[in-house]
Amino acid sequence: MLYSSMIGTTVLILMLACQKILKASQLKEAWIYGAKTMLTPLFIVVHTWALGSVLCDLHTVRYLESMINGPTWAAMLPTITFLVAGLVSFFSANAWGTMGILFPITVPLIFSITPKPILHFGTISSLITGTLMGQQLSLSSDAIISSMATSCDHSHHIITQRPYVLLSAVLALVVAIIPCSFELYPPWAGIIIVCV
Repeated sequence: MLYSSMIGTTVLILMLACQKILKASQLKEAWIYGAKTMLTPLFIVVHTWALGSVLCDLHTVRYLESMINGPTWAAMLPTITFLVAGLVSFFSANAWGTMGILFPITVPLIFSITPKPILHFGTISSLITGTLMGQQLSLSSDAIISSMATSCDHSHHIITQRPYVLLSAVLALVVAIIPCSFELYPPWAGIIIVCV
């Protein structure tokens, strides 16, 4: 990731300089401005990696494995993951941070408690969708960027999309995540039902 960022930046600077789109001073200012805007996401990523390492050192997965026994708990993990990811993302307003915290816990956990691929994929997809749901419902999410870009009041932007997000979340949970986790029907049927 670091190398690709450096290579991409170098290529962009060379292209802009060779085409004489920006002067050297403007290139420097643009690069510094871009680097400043990336500090917060970089800070979040580094800290979520650190937290993930701490959770591994504390053997969080092993502890949760000892608490979760039986096929019923394994089938409930996608639903629990969806709800927990949604709550964490809603209160932190940070989808990447939420995924950085929960991926190192939930993925090894589901792989260790069940051999069923449907539950593996269900848990991972529930983590991603729950995280995005929570972020879209949060007033302090980074959706503020799209609000600013469209000159829309941010609170109105979030409030108007809440009914759609909640409807989608309930449908996903009731029609796809829960029935597919308990193998009431195959995942492709859940996708078709949700789309209809």
